[in-house]
Amino acid sequence: MFRYNEPTDGQRTRLRIVGDDGNTVIYPGTTCDRANVPGFGRAARALVFGGQDLGMPRLSDTPKHPLELAVRAGEPMVVGFSAGAVASQTCPKAPPGYRMVCNAPIGHGPTCATTRSFVPESGIDYEAHVDFGAGRCRLDVYALTKRNDGTTERRAIAAALPSCPATSKE
Repeated sequence: MFRYNEPTDGQRTRLRIVGDDGNTVIYPGTTCDRANVPGFGRAARALVFGGQDLGMPRLSDTPKHPLELAVRAGEPMVVGFSAGAVASQTCPKAPPGYRMVCNAPIGHGPTCATTRSFVPESGIDYEAHVDFGAGRCRLDVYALTKRNDGTTERRAIAAALPSCPATSKE
């Protein structure tokens, strides 16, 4: 799979991937996660390049070597994650709005596959948090906003499941 192609012109904002960036895929300019859209690809940089710091505000739990990406503002995008998780052989029930895809390849537990779609706004930074492991499979999106005292806080945003047209040939 290709590496995500960050926009270099037009309205942009920033997205920090927190968790496993090597298995995170960005689908820009769409609400559908099965499209080979221009620029789509893995967000992987941390393992090869040691992360990428675009100067986003840091919180107490921000990784030492964050992966921060430029994303197009004002256009829909999908963030997707899939990987083998270390979990029991029974497939745990997914929380509302999430799905667990479970199979049991040799030496692996269930597979975590989850996606979120949202429209980033110009001037707002975002984080996509991946949480997977024993019984966990989550992908949550947060906006980073400034409080009146100047500190930064994480605010969960409404990030829907991707929607793909029934006849999508993308």
